[in-house]
Amino acid sequence: MTRVAILLCLGSFAGAAQLTNEASDGYQSLFNGPDLGQWMGDQQRWKVERGVLTGTSDGKSASALVLSTRELGDFELRFDLRVIRGAGGVHMRGPGMGPLGAELEVGALSCALAVTFCVQWIMNGSPFVIASSVQPGEWNTYRVVCKGSTFDVFLNERPTTYTIGAAHIAPRGKLSLIMPAGAPSEIEFRNIGLKE
Repeated sequence: MTRVAILLCLGSFAGAAQLTNEASDGYQSLFNGPDLGQWMGDQQRWKVERGVLTGTSDGKSASALVLSTRELGDFELRFDLRVIRGAGGVHMRGPGMGPLGAELEVGALSCALAVTFCVQWIMNGSPFVIASSVQPGEWNTYRVVCKGSTFDVFLNERPTTYTIGAAHIAPRGKLSLIMPAGAPSEIEFRNIGLKE
């Protein structure tokens, strides 16, 4: 019993340290843990389960959760994402729903490799470049830096191959979490933070 109490205590200290580091890095949390909070979308497909933001879709249509409070220009977005099947990611500088804007998508839909999922940039609805690959069902940490007309992504704090220049993308727009149409998807987000 004493070991359990010590482990629980250590776990709560680790969680507090993580929140302090996030705050000291200047990131504002966009996910409160118990509910969808400031996110708007289809609450049949998006839910909070065990403190994780979960999306599931049948693949017949795209689904998005839109950050409802504001439009963003330059920012850094940090999040953990696990794609169990299908695909998911983030959509930036668009009107909310629809293809306009920049999208970072992770999944099997866009990758010909059977054993890995691709991390791909999509610009205004068209696949642009594959930035990296990840293993299905594993948690990965992404940091997206959106500055001016350039987009960078860091995967587990390592830079990926390409800096994307997209002058045709709007300078401000909504931020959305997405599941594209095409195949059933099951994805999970946690530790979503934003720094403007």
